[in-house]
Amino acid sequence: MRNLMGKIALTTGSALIAGGLLAFTLSLDDFVITFFTSGPNTITFPVKIYSMLRFSVTPEVNAASTMLILLTILLMVVMMVVQSRGQKKG
Repeated sequence: MRNLMGKIALTTGSALIAGGLLAFTLSLDDFVITFFTSGPNTITFPVKIYSMLRFSVTPEVNAASTMLILLTILLMVVMMVVQSRGQKKG
């Protein structure tokens, strides 16, 4: 039973990471919908970045962009490691 759960975890690990990356990308893509449908007290990350960019590019925007890029690269590396481990064991 433990071996079966290990196989399932290895098999679905890369799919879960890929799904998370896709959901994150689509959440940034839904800026227009969020901008027009969110209430006045709701500020999502894409709306916050857009409002910061309207006035000028501040170091906060640069830092947020850098963190998003690094997070994406880190998640891709983790996904590749999980996938390569699954291929070695399987």
